[in-house]
Amino acid sequence: MEQFILRVVDAAAVVDEIMVVDETTVVDEAAVVDETTVVDGAAVVDEAAVVDEITVVDGAAVVDEITVVDGAAVVDETTVVGAAVLDEIIVVDEAAVVDEITVIDGATMGDETTVVDEAAVVEGAAVVDETTVVDEAAVVEGATVVDEITVVDGAAVVDETTVVAEATVVEGATMVDEITVVDEAAV
Repeated sequence: MEQFILRVVDAAAVVDEIMVVDETTVVDEAAVVDETTVVDGAAVVDEAAVVDEITVVDGAAVVDEITVVDGAAVVDETTVVGAAVLDEIIVVDEAAVVDEITVIDGATMGDETTVVDEAAVVEGAAVVDETTVVDEAAVVEGATVVDEITVVDGAAVVDETTVVAEATVVEGATMVDEITVVDEAAV
């Protein structure tokens, strides 16, 4: 039968040079509580250290299953250097990356398309609800809409009436100053 020496020192039990204080085991100045080792105030579980509920493995911090190494975030085996990770959103140089979409200065960029204030900007043109806005003019299916007036091929269309150079064209007839011109005849 194996025997061991049990000593009691200041209410702490020492067994084979292992100290037990209040059911906490102290080995080589490291405390073991519920099979968890605490070194320098950090808990070590399966060789990983836990500090303030943050897991540190090999000097890397793991927050919400995201690994941060030397200030760089590692998400899905992708390393982002100098990036912060907030709620699965990666922030790089003040630009946020969400689902592979980059957000810079409040503008979203995805597939070379920038979204500013819910409007998409493609090659300098804004797209709102599938309508393209260029220089404050809207382009719908190749027609330009300015102040709710549609311009097709340089001609304005108001209520299905076309206005060309301040002259109104209705069903092929031109109206200038309330005078209608049909086939070069004035009515």
